[in-house]
Parts: sequence; structure tokens; C-alpha cells
Amino acid sequence: MMVARKVILSSLLFAATLLVQNTTATILPASSHYSGSTSYYEFANSGKALFGYIDFAVYDTQGSNGNEFQAEGFTTPGTGRYIYAYQIFCDQYAESAIDYFAILGLEQKPLDVDKTSIGSQDDLTGGITSTDGYFNASYTKGIWEFEGGYLSATKHSWFLTLSSNQDWVKGTYTMTRSDDIPAVPTPEPNVLTLLGIGGAILLRRQRKLARQQRIHSHN
Repeated sequence: MMVARKVILSSLLFAATLLVQNTTATILPASSHYSGSTSYYEFANSGKALFGYIDFAVYDTQGSNGNEFQAEGFTTPGTGRYIYAYQIFCDQYAESAIDYFAILGLEQKPLDVDKTSIGSQDDLTGGITSTDGYFNASYTKGIWEFEGGYLSATKHSWFLTLSSNQDWVKGTYTMTRSDDIPAVPTPEPNVLTLLGIGGAILLRRQRKLARQQRIHSHN
């Protein structure tokens, strides 16, 4: 029964995501080279749903239409021929938040990238900036972090950009939800009180035992 309910809910979330995707305008500058959008929907370890969509585009700075990303007033992120840009949108009913988003190289092969180019740019529509952008050591992943759970329901990210000499290939992505990260347990106030009382009792017993030992030694 639980599995059936989860499948039904997943189907409803997927349908809702498609509806939102079709009714929300794309913010990324238009690209004559390559662009698209993909929906995501999944469950965090806590069972909370996370869903929305990701817009993406690749701009050929040497194409017949020139640098279309820069022509819209945005900064070219590096020296590579191609500009990759991503933007994440969280649905208004999402119950979780994104802390980590990464794109993966084709079959885990290194990305041919300008190694200092990764970052984020203000989308000028109230998006959420990433707290960090970097490549892993083998350059098979481009990673953006959103610490603090700020990329949540109704929110969208800034443009997540990088520069590469590698033309687009169909890749994949991964993300981490904020409540997938195990929380560090902290004692409740009542527990702290009990610990304090227990410590005081133990300390008194130790002092009493020490006095008895001193009295016995004098005798």
C-alpha cells in the first residue's frame, strides 16, 4: 500500500512539475546553439518531496550569431569557446531544499574546461546565488553549493555558468537535498538538566569518599 501511494504521489508530482514548467517563462538568454529544460522529482531520506525543473543552454561564442550570452549583458565566464549555463527552479510545493548541484562529464571523462571559469551570475530576477562553485580534482564534475537550505520552494538559482572548449554532449546531474544530510544530535534542555544533576551528585559522592579516606588515614 505504501509503495502504491508513493508511485501515485510521484506521478502527481511529475504532472505538477510539467504544468509549472509549461507556464513559467525561461530566464536564460536565448541560444541558437543548444538549449532545453528537464524536470526533476525525488524524495529526500526524510520522505519529503523535492521537485521542479532545470533550464540549460550552451552558447557558441564563435557561432554565426556571436556571443549571445554576453550580448544580453552577462559576463563570459572564461576563455573556452562554449558557455554552459544552468538555472534551477523549485516548485512552490517542494518540501525540501537543494544544498548541492553538480553536472557530470560524459561517462565520467574529464570535462575540457577553463578550470577557473565556474561560478554563478546574477539572473536579475531575484534568484539565489550559490555559496561556492568548483570542479572536483579529476575535472569530471562541475559543482555548485547552496548551503543553508535557501534554494527551496518557489525559489530559483542564479545562472550557474562555466566555460569549456568541449561542445555539448548529453550528460547528467546530481543533487543533494538539505534534509538528506544527517543532523548532529544535540541534547534537549531537559536532558541537559538531568546531566547537570547527575554530575553534581557524582561530584558530592567523590568528595564524601575523599573525606572518609582522609579521616581513616588519620586514625
